[in-house]
Amino acid sequence: MASCEKEVEIETTDLGTEFFISDNGYTSLDTEVTFTIENQKSNLSTVKMTALGITDADDETVDPPVASWDIALTSGAGSITISSADLGMTAAGWSADFQYDASFDGKAIQRFHSLSVSNPMTLTAPYIWVENDDGELELTPTTVYQNADVQFIDYEVDSINDATQSITIETKVGVNGDYAEVAGDFSYKSGTLEIVGDVYNVNDTVYYMFTAKNDDHEQVGELDFVINTAAFANEGGALLDVTPEQGFDLVANEIVVDTIADFEMVHVVLTSIGFQGFQTASNPEALFVAVDASVFDNNDIVETKALFAAGTPVAGFDNVEMGDVFVYKTMRGEDEHYGIIKITKAYLTTSGDEDYLEFEYLY
Repeated sequence: MASCEKEVEIETTDLGTEFFISDNGYTSLDTEVTFTIENQKSNLSTVKMTALGITDADDETVDPPVASWDIALTSGAGSITISSADLGMTAAGWSADFQYDASFDGKAIQRFHSLSVSNPMTLTAPYIWVENDDGELELTPTTVYQNADVQFIDYEVDSINDATQSITIETKVGVNGDYAEVAGDFSYKSGTLEIVGDVYNVNDTVYYMFTAKNDDHEQVGELDFVINTAAFANEGGALLDVTPEQGFDLVANEIVVDTIADFEMVHVVLTSIGFQGFQTASNPEALFVAVDASVFDNNDIVETKALFAAGTPVAGFDNVEMGDVFVYKTMRGEDEHYGIIKITKAYLTTSGDEDYLEFEYLY
């Protein structure tokens, strides 16, 4: 037998009117906000607006400076513009709750509305433009390295009533550093700054602070990024033996014939008296500097260039052992190419016929 449930009837009351509340938005740089009342039946003349309370960014309660306002309606619409001083809140993250009361034909109607103070400032950093598969440029977050690559940081200040009057940009290095103003004529609405890592040291933390102002209103934003080691991106290596005219191209990462290679690590110097090494072949612009073994593990382009410049570059070394490390520079036309070589094996035989030198390198 099927059972039947009795439908529950919900009683409703026709108030004979209705109204809706909206606001035009409010940021920490705006000096006022406008609340609008819409009464579709156009049968209300006044709505009372009461401030119930303010909550700050730490969720603490703050007493409103003005308790209530009366909003007059004409032809079903009315509005009131309230100053930030009367609202009692100017900092992003604050909010206020309001109660709205009206009556029609002896019936009371009550509605509620909340207002939050938003942050008008948006900071984007660091980024570069990268072309996607459709050939369109996309903003792509990136890491800042200690090199000459250019990255960008953006700021945008979007107050409701275009209230911003000025912006100041400052920068410092390290949390305990002192901020200094960045020179330039910056728009208070939006702008882009170029960031180049080679003006800093590795592991520096760089800070930028943006301060937008409108009269006594202020919004501050801060961003930071770390300067990272500019590492060689490629790894290579080979085993060179006694094969005649065998060389190596450090740019192309391949074994080549030494008479046609524009740069080679060639001719393992093989002897029966117990040592071997390497030397430049057909490219006289390929030079080497012996360095500490830790340099290979560091994989730091800036350190590599500095060690090469500070050393005494030579065309080769007659006697090398497993674990020896060298930095090098070679040329391709006007282009400089740097890298780090580590000897991984230096194998000797009594006759010398099966001697070989094995290495790996970063470039």
